[in-house]
Amino acid sequence: MADIANRVQLNKRPPRHRWFHWGKKRQNKQSGKTSATGKKSILKPIKASLPKPPRPDAKNRHRRHLLTGWFAGAIVILAIVSSPLFAVSNITAPATRNLTGSQIISASGLQTGQPLWTVWGQQRRISKTATVNNDMIRHLTLTRNGFRGVKLTATEYRQAGYLLRNGKYYVVIENGRILSAPLSRPVAGYPVYSGFRHDGTFAAVIKQYAKLSSDIKRGISQIDLSATKSNPQRLHLFMNDGNEVYATAATFGSKMKYYPEIVAQMNGKGIINLEVGAYSYPFGFNDSSVSSDSAAVTGSSTGDTTVTTGNTASSSVSQESSH
Repeated sequence: MADIANRVQLNKRPPRHRWFHWGKKRQNKQSGKTSATGKKSILKPIKASLPKPPRPDAKNRHRRHLLTGWFAGAIVILAIVSSPLFAVSNITAPATRNLTGSQIISASGLQTGQPLWTVWGQQRRISKTATVNNDMIRHLTLTRNGFRGVKLTATEYRQAGYLLRNGKYYVVIENGRILSAPLSRPVAGYPVYSGFRHDGTFAAVIKQYAKLSSDIKRGISQIDLSATKSNPQRLHLFMNDGNEVYATAATFGSKMKYYPEIVAQMNGKGIINLEVGAYSYPFGFNDSSVSSDSAAVTGSSTGDTTVTTGNTASSSVSQESSH
């Protein structure tokens, strides 16, 4: 019994007021153990090896400083770019055949003093704006003229003539568009279209006119729509050399290329009919009698077409005939 009492006495927990000293002695005993090499291992406190976590206010301060720097940098960059040093100082545009430099600049929408960043990188948008504002402009090219200068080069549609409507002349371009601004008189060098409406027949005539060579284009003075029951697309062309031509809207572009050869075989001024085949006769002859007596049309796709002057054949002109 005495042994049991001694064991209980030894296993008793030390008093509360002596807990600190008991824990300290136990720690000292553990720190005094030797390692396998014979040296004492010194255990460092865990708290001393871990870094101190940053305080929440330090993180917020760093984030505020970073955002402030970004905003300040953006404001400085915008101020520099928007300053007069980075603005358009001058705009130049060489005139074309039908457009003046001021018309090209006005169509582009550019103005002096606007920031350069609204110009460079926006060339496609500016070119599209110019084509919408002016029907004559086909494409607009922007190039630098110095550091702050801009040069505009316009590529325009070719003019196809003038449409006569209610005593006024309207410019017609080769894409079929009719400009809205009327003119009191046409400019020499382009044909005048009379009797047409803005329909499929007129579009076909413009398309065929674009196929002609420059010499033949300059030789046409006027094109009238002279429709008949048998040929609602019949055209009556007045040439600058005094001759007259009858043709069909759908084919006169391909047949008019033989006009110089036909004229060379004529003995004087007269009428050339290109509606079916190709034949000519002097003024004063009846077209119906000439067309019935002449053997102008061949059945092959590529053959000889007889050019008739009066009622007798004068020569043969080799051409492609589409009947």
